[in-house]
Amino acid sequence: SPLDADTKAQYTLYRTKLRDIPATTEFSTNVEGTKFPISPDFYNKIYKIENAGKDYLATDDQFLPLASHYLKRYRDRMAHYLLTKSFTERSYFDTFITEYNHGNRDIEIITGNSEKLKILVKKICEDHNFRVDIPWDGNTGALIVTNNEL
Repeated sequence: SPLDADTKAQYTLYRTKLRDIPATTEFSTNVEGTKFPISPDFYNKIYKIENAGKDYLATDDQFLPLASHYLKRYRDRMAHYLLTKSFTERSYFDTFITEYNHGNRDIEIITGNSEKLKILVKKICEDHNFRVDIPWDGNTGALIVTNNEL
């Protein structure tokens, strides 16, 4: 491994501090005020040179708030995900009901190779009393949905 024992210990401490963040009061009440630990690279290349004698993550000035542009980017990505998820759930269910109302007993839903999409479709169908199977031809990029009541 290219990392020496001290650097490995720094990364272990860094990851521990990152995992501890969600348990802090700041994280649940003031995300913008949440402070994150500086990385071992930053400490070794910059901080340690200017602050000789201070151990890694031993002082408050080694914890910094996340820049606002990162928070905005995270918010934007989360909003996009939630909108896409909402649209996808609604779209698949509406399509299925329309097809079902036209007398189609089995409906093939194309999912591609996305396991997450397959899980989402299965969950929605199970919540609405529909059975989900893999197509008879073994197509792994689709699911067959059937009303359990038929």
